[in-house]
Amino acid sequence: MTYQTQLPPFELALNYLSYRDRTEKEMRDYLAKRHIREKAIDAAIDKLKYYDYINDERLLKRLCEQNAIGKRLGRRRLKRDLKQKGFDESLTGRIDTLIDDETEKACLAYHFKQAEKRYAKDPPGKRRQKMTAYLMRRGFGYEAIAPFFDSLADTGSDERGGTDPDDDQLLFYFEKYYRMQSKKGYTGRELQMRVSRNLAQRGFPYDAIREIVERELKPEEF
Repeated sequence: MTYQTQLPPFELALNYLSYRDRTEKEMRDYLAKRHIREKAIDAAIDKLKYYDYINDERLLKRLCEQNAIGKRLGRRRLKRDLKQKGFDESLTGRIDTLIDDETEKACLAYHFKQAEKRYAKDPPGKRRQKMTAYLMRRGFGYEAIAPFFDSLADTGSDERGGTDPDDDQLLFYFEKYYRMQSKKGYTGRELQMRVSRNLAQRGFPYDAIREIVERELKPEEF
């Protein structure tokens, strides 16, 4: 038994906080893994809250502010990531307010430029398809992404040329059904099958569905 595991729950918690701020769930999980009894965990959490060492609402606000100048993820992706960190849905629902439309648009503009550079050598049609998928993975919806391509077309860019509207629709519905089935708790092969089935019911061809599922889902997700 190491020295750290012999510390009282509250001191263990303070040590865990010394690296970075934690959500209440992260702290509860940490103490539980160290075989601390539930009543002792509750007492430690109450004490941490009393001294304001743990404050999920304050932490959420700060992470949103940091996101605007750091990773610059879209609201959708940020909600998903912070939910995985243990933030309650009642708090992640505030992200729409904490990140205003102008900030969201600025984050999208930043990643749009990154995507332009990343896929600069791809043919126009494929380039737009890959850029759209790249931006969706970072939490931006198709309805927000599309105007960026439209504005490029207005200035004479060839980004729009050669794009198949069906590809854009497929990306849009893939993102929609991926979010829907993920929220229901499906993962792995089951997630793949359900998303594929949803897309097939929309009338998309099997080969196109298989291609986008294999491209967009990480290997461990299917």
